[in-house]
Amino acid sequence: MKLNIGCGGQIAEGWVNLDLHPTVPGAAKGDILRLNETYRPGSFHVIVAHHVLDLLREYRLVVHALWQCRSVVTPDGVMRVSCADINGALAAANRGDTAWFVGQDPNDDAGKLLQVWMGWRKLLLTPDIVLDAATKAGWTGGTKQPDSSRASVLDTRLRESWFVELYP
Repeated sequence: MKLNIGCGGQIAEGWVNLDLHPTVPGAAKGDILRLNETYRPGSFHVIVAHHVLDLLREYRLVVHALWQCRSVVTPDGVMRVSCADINGALAAANRGDTAWFVGQDPNDDAGKLLQVWMGWRKLLLTPDIVLDAATKAGWTGGTKQPDSSRASVLDTRLRESWFVELYP
C-alpha cells in the first residue's frame, strides 16, 4: 500500500490519503504524529509527505513524525518528503524573480516572502535538517533528490520545493 500524508484536496487514486483536517471525499482523518495507533508495522511500501513536516512547529515533532512513519513502512520501503525551499525563495527575491512565487502578488516581493514563510510556515527545514532528523528517528539512509525525481510524485509545488528520499 501507499500512504499520502497531508493530502489536502489532492486525492491520489490507489493511495491511502490522510489529512489532519480532511475536506474532500476520499481523504481520511489522520495525524502523522499518531500513525502507529492506526496502522501496523510494515503497512506501507511508499509514504509521501509533501509540505507536512514544516508545519509541525518544533524539530522534536519532526523527529517523532519521522519515527511514526518509520514504524509503518515496509523494510524495503521508501518515504518521500518535500518542504518549501527557503533558500530558493531568498535567491528568487534577491534576483527579483517574482515568477518564482507562484500564486502570490507580483507587486510586493518582500510581502510575498513574509506571507509565504512567516504567515503560515512555522518551521524552516532544509534537506540536511530532515536527513538528520530521519537518522534520529531510525531511518538508515536518505538522499537529496532533484525535483524531477520520483520523490516529487504528488507534489503540486515543484518550483518551490526540495525533496529527500528516506530508506528504512
